[in-house]
Amino acid sequence: MLEPHAQTLNPLDQAIIDRLQGDFPLCAYPYDEAAAPLGIDADTLMARLDTLLARRVLTRFGPMFQVERMGGAFVLAALAAPEARFAEVAEQVNA
Repeated sequence: MLEPHAQTLNPLDQAIIDRLQGDFPLCAYPYDEAAAPLGIDADTLMARLDTLLARRVLTRFGPMFQVERMGGAFVLAALAAPEARFAEVAEQVNA
C-alpha cells in the first residue's frame, strides 16, 4: 500500500527522489550535476527539494556518514540549555 503522499507525487518529484538515493555528486556544483540527468537546473532541483521537505514527503535531505569507517562512533545526545545561552552552548558542543 502506498503512503498517502506517494500517490500525489508528480513524475519529476519521483525522478528526483530516485536520483538522489545515493551517489550525490561531490564537486564544486553538486546540484548542477545532480539536476542535469533530470533535465532541470539546480534552482529547480533545490526548489523541488524544498517543497518535498515542506510537504513532509521527505523528512530530511543530507548526508549519511558512516562514522565507524571514519574512526568514530555514532552518538545521539540531547541537552537542555537556556534560550539566552543557546548560541554559546551550541558553539561549545560543536567544538
